[in-house]
Amino acid sequence: MRELLMSTLDGQAVLRAFETGCFDNAFRKTLVDLIVINDFNNSIDKKISAERFKFLALSVVALFPTESALIYYMPQVNLGHGKKQSPRGKLYQKYIHKLKTWRNSGLIVKFRKSVPAGDENPADRDEMAGATDPLSDEDLRWFSNHVEPYNEVVEKWKKTMPKRILLLRTSCRTIDDYFTKFPALKEDFGHQLILMDFSSLHPGKDNILLDSWQSLTENLLDLVKKKQRDRTYKKHLEADVPELLMSDPQSDTAKSLFCLLALPSLCATIKFQSMKFSRKDVKDSFVLYVPVKSQLMKLLRKRSEENRRNGTIFPIPVFVGDVNNPDCYVEFNDNLYSVDSPIQAVDVAFKIFYALNLKYPPACEIIWTLFQHYIFKFSMSTIRLNPQLEALAVDLGIN
Repeated sequence: MRELLMSTLDGQAVLRAFETGCFDNAFRKTLVDLIVINDFNNSIDKKISAERFKFLALSVVALFPTESALIYYMPQVNLGHGKKQSPRGKLYQKYIHKLKTWRNSGLIVKFRKSVPAGDENPADRDEMAGATDPLSDEDLRWFSNHVEPYNEVVEKWKKTMPKRILLLRTSCRTIDDYFTKFPALKEDFGHQLILMDFSSLHPGKDNILLDSWQSLTENLLDLVKKKQRDRTYKKHLEADVPELLMSDPQSDTAKSLFCLLALPSLCATIKFQSMKFSRKDVKDSFVLYVPVKSQLMKLLRKRSEENRRNGTIFPIPVFVGDVNNPDCYVEFNDNLYSVDSPIQAVDVAFKIFYALNLKYPPACEIIWTLFQHYIFKFSMSTIRLNPQLEALAVDLGIN
């Protein structure tokens, strides 16, 4: 691989970019061009097999250790019922593009396609332990009429966790049903009860995001700064981020808020699950920033009406007021839970998704998938991964 790159000026530029910390998607594109064209030139039948793609992707990682093989090649996945997910990745996409171009020009005679195959890697969410343990119905009925005292609520909440989760996943048709059966969830401390369930279901995951956020913040700030060299990107960013945050944010809170408001602009260009959404759609479904507190309830009512019309209920972090010291909340099912910081709002929202087994909103699924797979390290099927998302994870140092 190094010998190939050293043989051309473009290849030498790629090596130099990596050595100086300037390696980005533009250099990835140059690298992929060189690799695919070289393989075509050295192949008699102009085919690149699945095994060859895997070898090339691993060769890239061997030369550029901070890269990920999944950026360059993801094998085909068997979805069952005769359906398959086609291979993906920068190498494969370039291969298909070049193949079509040269076929159309008559330089290559069409041959029967040999589809690169890969191993399926299904992974389900953690199973709930102890759901069949005998619990008295009295424990569950108690919640219908009690939201205090707090200590007793917590004690019974922990005791009934297996049966409640089973109830949620089998008998409750909607989140409204679940909140009606357990009205303590509508109290100011309701999110704390959901966090207890998350801790029980996924031990060891409580502080992963909070502990890693400082280093991730610095990486996000660096990446956004680099991307602002692109005038179009900078214009979009200025539309998403308050003017006061566009100047160099100093406090940890301001940096966190800036990063969370800027994150959608990094993800909006990624086509995910065969869908692509506008930058505004991604941002508006991921976080809500309200400059003036008097506007908050009106905006939340409007959001609630839209979500119920669409049949979707999901948590969203909400930030209100001064960008250097905003009030932070998580809005969920018409309940506004107060939290201490912007990143804690994201942390709580993610855990609500996971503890209650909710689907991510399609527009911002790409962002929540980034948190799920690369930060919380929850296993995922390869059909939900994406080479561009993997590239973003590499750029953020979380792959």
